[in-house]
Amino acid sequence: MSRSSISTKIHHLTDLLSAQPDIEIICTDAKESFEENKLNLTELAESEKNRKVRNLISRDIFFLDEIQIEMSTSREFLFVIRFRDESAEQSLVGLNRIEKMINEQGFECSRLGREDIKRILSRYLGVMTADRQIEDYDGDNAL
Repeated sequence: MSRSSISTKIHHLTDLLSAQPDIEIICTDAKESFEENKLNLTELAESEKNRKVRNLISRDIFFLDEIQIEMSTSREFLFVIRFRDESAEQSLVGLNRIEKMINEQGFECSRLGREDIKRILSRYLGVMTADRQIEDYDGDNAL
């Protein structure tokens, strides 16, 4: 983006936050972290006696570092608004108004669905979910 486009976006965001001071912004990594994998590989390399295997493990750690650096610019920004004592109907009216306001300021805005919320919470809680569906309730399939 050009400097003027960035300046315009900043101005629109400032206008939005001034008009709706209750909006909170959350920035999350859009991808999962590899830190635990790298720690495990580091421990494995320290205990490995074969130099060639240690070299392969070091290359794996380097590869994970490169992937994480590439994904470091992959962020999601969430506008969050808390409704405390409003009825469901009042909350819906408020959400519609705020969504319209955000879109008018030039930001793409959509409400998170159930699966999106579970995906973001799983990342926040450090649960790897790429290969499985997240249940609605913990222990749902335990029986």
